[in-house]
Amino acid sequence: MTSHQDPKYLALVSDVIEGLKEHYHALLSDEDIVRRVTERSARFYRDTGDTQADYARLRDGAEKVIDAIEIEEADHGTLDFATLAKEIEEHETGSLVAVNRNEVNGYITFRFYDNAGELAGKLTFDEICDDMIGRAKAVADHLASSEFAILYQSEVENAWDAYDADSVPPMKA
Repeated sequence: MTSHQDPKYLALVSDVIEGLKEHYHALLSDEDIVRRVTERSARFYRDTGDTQADYARLRDGAEKVIDAIEIEEADHGTLDFATLAKEIEEHETGSLVAVNRNEVNGYITFRFYDNAGELAGKLTFDEICDDMIGRAKAVADHLASSEFAILYQSEVENAWDAYDADSVPPMKA
């Protein structure tokens, strides 16, 4: 029986993953990633009879596996520009956001407008991140609900930075 099928291993790795969810909540919320961590961490498992030492060794190994998966996931982002632009355009406040990609350097630029159609702020990034749809929608919602006639770049930046993926329903991507 391989380690990743051993009931003792499965119980211990389950405890390890539960303990690591505090630090890796976003990653370990994905069942596929939990499965990959469970399978790849098996090489660090040793049943020495010392439960605490076995747990510590497995936890350290699982953290290495999670860090490697985090890098893999970053390298293989699932969001492309066409999806990004479409999702923002279809949002109820999408008219307050323009998103463009520079064909030369690939930079992504968001332009945010207030209700009067005046430019409120602009943000430029060198790559697409999976949370950009949610962040752009959060800024657009903020601008749409603003009571002030004049909006500043700092408000756009603050709304972008304040976005919390865990506090809103997941976006399509």
